[in-house]
Amino acid sequence: MNTLFKLLLLPFKFMFAIIYYPLYLIFKIAFFPFSIFKLLFNNTNYNAILNHEFYAEDLDENKEKLSYNGVYLITIKSRKATYRYIGSTYNDGTLYRRWKKHLSVHGDAVLLNKVWEREISKNKSTKISFTPLYIAKNETDQSTMVEMENKFKLKYNTRNSKNKYGLNLN
Repeated sequence: MNTLFKLLLLPFKFMFAIIYYPLYLIFKIAFFPFSIFKLLFNNTNYNAILNHEFYAEDLDENKEKLSYNGVYLITIKSRKATYRYIGSTYNDGTLYRRWKKHLSVHGDAVLLNKVWEREISKNKSTKISFTPLYIAKNETDQSTMVEMENKFKLKYNTRNSKNKYGLNLN
């Protein structure tokens, strides 16, 4: 019975391939120039941004590079310890805006704020860096970004319940 059913479907599969494949090619050719346009005129090198440490003094000159949504790592390096915090941006925020917010009001991260204030007040040589870990090249919804953020929290072990140098509460 199963073999007979497959034999009956064979002509339909063949017809589908004859009709579908040319439509696929037409669609691909129609949008090919747009892909070339994006490739030629979008000069953002995502690999140059990813895993690159940005410091506060570099912020404004890198505004364009950080004009994407994504997941980021904030590292506070003091003499005694290195603290880490993972966050993400989505919707109308960008990595640049988020870094700027963290520099001015430290955002809404309770432990990050606490450690930031303590370490900076104690030691002026404390280094604070901002590192993009994931760049969302297109519009990305909140649930996808939060999922990516959680993957990086596990990878970098930044949840405070598991690591005293992790600054993420959730």
